[in-house]
Amino acid sequence: MKRIIGMKDKNFMIGDKMKNLIKEIKELNVEIKIALTIFLGGIFSMPIQYLRGVFGLSTMYIKMIAFIILMFFFH
Repeated sequence: MKRIIGMKDKNFMIGDKMKNLIKEIKELNVEIKIALTIFLGGIFSMPIQYLRGVFGLSTMYIKMIAFIILMFFFH
């Protein structure tokens, strides 16, 4: 036996679907941010490891160099 769906039920179903869609978009957004941070972390950590290995620089000097470079990029 089919049940006749009223407008109230339809609106509730649509609202439920929208909530699920928004939740999925938020989860995807978080996953994209995590992937970007991993990717950017790899980009920035490789030269730092290279500098530490080749020149034997301490991490403090490397942080100062990175800060100066970032200042030029975002100035």
